[in-house]
Amino acid sequence: MLTGADRMALAAYCECVAQYLDCLRFVAEHGKVIGFRNDKGEVKSSQTVPQQTQALRLLDQIRSLGSEFGLTPSSRSRLSVPAPKKQTIK
Repeated sequence: MLTGADRMALAAYCECVAQYLDCLRFVAEHGKVIGFRNDKGEVKSSQTVPQQTQALRLLDQIRSLGSEFGLTPSSRSRLSVPAPKKQTIK
């Protein structure tokens, strides 16, 4: 069902998935929050790591692009696949 015209959108989908997985790995290894300490070692403030925020943005893009390819339950229900052509033996 894909054509050459779909190449860039599919590449964008794949790139978003790869970046999303990278973000998830980072967050799994380092945590979702980073603490900033003063000279005494006390936590002065904290902030969400950028990879956590980026993962959420990428997930939205993945959902949007995935919908274009019928990769979500609701978009899959709207797909119409042509019936395969019957071949005759000669």
